[in-house]
Amino acid sequence: MLDWVDQVKQNIIQRETMTVSLLDESGNPVQTWEAVNAWPKKLTREKIKADENAYSFETLVIAHEGVYVK
Repeated sequence: MLDWVDQVKQNIIQRETMTVSLLDESGNPVQTWEAVNAWPKKLTREKIKADENAYSFETLVIAHEGVYVK
């Protein structure tokens, strides 16, 4: 996925079919979505200080031409 994001930074927009699955505690899919002709639109990283004991978050925004529930 990071290679896909890096391609966008180089102005190479590669559209892909992308599958996202919500998993239960056992790792089994509960719900699955398929995004058609998807590409990474925006990646943001939350800045934290080195001396903080905190979580770091990344947010990836995906653009697409349609989503289907499987």
